[in-house]
Amino acid sequence: MSRLTSKGGARSIPKNNRSITGRVSFRGAEESQPFESSLERDLLQVVSFDRAVTKAVSQPVEIAFDGHRRYFPDLLVEYESFKPVLFEVKYRKDLMENWRELKPKFKAAISFASERGMIFRVITEKEIRGNSLVENVRFLRGFMDIPVELGVKKSIVETLRVLGPCATPKILLEAAFDSDEWRLKGLRCLWFLIANQQVKTDLFKKLSMTSSIWINERSTCQIPLSYRLRLAR
Repeated sequence: MSRLTSKGGARSIPKNNRSITGRVSFRGAEESQPFESSLERDLLQVVSFDRAVTKAVSQPVEIAFDGHRRYFPDLLVEYESFKPVLFEVKYRKDLMENWRELKPKFKAAISFASERGMIFRVITEKEIRGNSLVENVRFLRGFMDIPVELGVKKSIVETLRVLGPCATPKILLEAAFDSDEWRLKGLRCLWFLIANQQVKTDLFKKLSMTSSIWINERSTCQIPLSYRLRLAR
């Protein structure tokens, strides 16, 4: 994968006393990305977790429309094997209440993206928070950089290959280790492997000890997590 970069926003996000502001770090990127709502933060956390992403920039471009008016979409995400997406993040209530004002902005963004080989999408709390993805990502981000023992990792991978499609964390740990101490080490290593997408699970369902898990076969097409969200129309 090419090195992830995250520079070049067209507009700086100001401090805001009315909503949540902050930054989300991207492993391997030169700088973190800012957000100005908890909804933007949640989407950024999903994007930063996804290894199919090669670049992410908050408020990346300025789009002119209706003469001298200007519009700044919230986020540009580029992927290894998929078209880049310009995201606008909005609460559904705001969409409904301000649709007349927002419609010409979105129309201009659709044309802008199409002319440049991108996709423009509006995404809301229904798509971002309507499943367990954000909760799972937030949990797994804490395991992305932990140290793991090579022998424990080898045992997990070898046992997973033997178990095949019936594997769950509970079944795997009981099959691979013969003591609670080693099972605890194995569980931390398993979360590390899932966080780094070496072991796969359905992250749109709540992660538990009975979740289905399997080895990530990188020869298959890896659809980015943010592509799989049911995007608003």
